[in-house]
Amino acid sequence: RSTCVASNGAGTYVAAGSGGMVAVSSDGTTWNRIYSNVIPSSCNMVNVVYAQSQFTLSSYSGHVWNSADGLTW
Repeated sequence: RSTCVASNGAGTYVAAGSGGMVAVSSDGTTWNRIYSNVIPSSCNMVNVVYAQSQFTLSSYSGHVWNSADGLTW
């Protein structure tokens, strides 16, 4: 399993990985998993980035999700 991490430079970190896993941290050490109705557990994430004031997740299947805060997708 691979996990990718992005930060907004202001204390929010978002991690994404296989099985639709998305987690958020304010310190990069303690993580809280985010459960979203729009991200299926069958999706394996390939990347997460922070650009233009939003986090963007992408999956191997080509799906893309955006979030301003890493919590709501």
